[in-house]
Amino acid sequence: MPEEYTQQEHIQPTEKIRTLVVDDSRVIRKAISTILKNEAEIVDAIDGEDGWNKLLQNDDIQVLITDIDMPILDGYQLICRIRAHDDERIKDMPIITVTGAEDEETRTRAFACGATDFITKPIDKVQLKARVRAHARLEETTRQLEETTVALEEEATTDPLTGLTSRRYFGQHGEQDIAYAGRHKSELSLLRVDIDHFKKIYREHGDDLADAMIKWIAAALSKTARTEDTVARIGGAEFAILAPATGRDNASVLGNRLLAAVNKKPFKSGNTSVKLSICVGIATLEFAGENADGGTFDSFLQKSNKHLTFAKAEGGNTVMAATRTESMVDQEEVTLGEAAPLAEPEINAKEIISEAARAFSEKSIEDLEKEISYEAAAKDVDSPTEEHAIAASDIDMNNALALLANGETEKIKADLPDLVARILPLLEFSDKSLKLGISHYIKRIKESLSNNLKK
Repeated sequence: MPEEYTQQEHIQPTEKIRTLVVDDSRVIRKAISTILKNEAEIVDAIDGEDGWNKLLQNDDIQVLITDIDMPILDGYQLICRIRAHDDERIKDMPIITVTGAEDEETRTRAFACGATDFITKPIDKVQLKARVRAHARLEETTRQLEETTVALEEEATTDPLTGLTSRRYFGQHGEQDIAYAGRHKSELSLLRVDIDHFKKIYREHGDDLADAMIKWIAAALSKTARTEDTVARIGGAEFAILAPATGRDNASVLGNRLLAAVNKKPFKSGNTSVKLSICVGIATLEFAGENADGGTFDSFLQKSNKHLTFAKAEGGNTVMAATRTESMVDQEEVTLGEAAPLAEPEINAKEIISEAARAFSEKSIEDLEKEISYEAAAKDVDSPTEEHAIAASDIDMNNALALLANGETEKIKADLPDLVARILPLLEFSDKSLKLGISHYIKRIKESLSNNLKK
């Protein structure tokens, strides 16, 4: 016998191989058990049916050794039953068949059923040990490889901390959603969500609590979003949501629902309680035109990031929404960390006023003016009229709107500062009540109006 086999025979594995031996001969079962006593932990069965039941009862069996000619359920039937099972552990079990040295017909048929390997009678103990060991190692390596593959696939698509979609998968899915929306001429919104003041929270509470807060926010976002939405963690405390078939108004509703979900109760862990809040920036693609171009996903994400910056500038816990096709979005120039002046937006005042007017359609303009004037006085609303007294206009709001509708704009030019100042409280109240997301633009109107009055 070669020296290498003699040495191999005395190798003691650190863990015994759980092996099922199926044979109707007690002598053969005993012989195999004796040969493998230092290599394996043996479970034996007296026929194929008994072997099948033992295999189902013992989920740690690594290798099966079976005879072919047995009563009740023979070796062929046992192999076929194993290979047809739904359980991967059972279906992929290494099966070593015991055959006669010259029994080619048995080998061929056993191979066809799904046998892995063969040992011949009389049984050579070195061959038996080597094959059991080799197949056990192969089975273990294959299983570990499959587990690693699954883990890598999940890592590629899932954020390991929160269980949300990963940034990589989110980007791929975003490109697909843009293409789909373009083909079907439908709307698509992207909501960028950041935890307010997270760097300060992290410095104060450390890694473990910070991770717990991120998971808490992720759960709130996932629970609040719709089934068709894709929720992802794209950075440390940064999240994003793709909302298909969703325009600006519905995306704003979703954004405010996210705010409400986070504000509903504080984060708690042990004796620590922290009131968390978020900012939401929304960008919306519209494909109404025949040649509408949605652009790339990166440019779409960039648009939502800009509106997130505006939301943060409002102090946090804010939703800022705008449609990608609006000129005000195209003219924004905002850089994080810099106090650069903002480009002047082109504000569609008619659209904003129409949004507000729809909510108060049962009231007259005069009633609204009285109501808003009272609201502004009660809440000490900051408006240009507090610093610059404007003479009462000879024209009321109804007449001004009528002249504007008739195209007689020259007749109201002189009264424009007064008219704009009078409508500002209405816009502020409408923004708060209807969640229009226009507080930043109202502020800009005030600043521009104040500068005009100083001239």
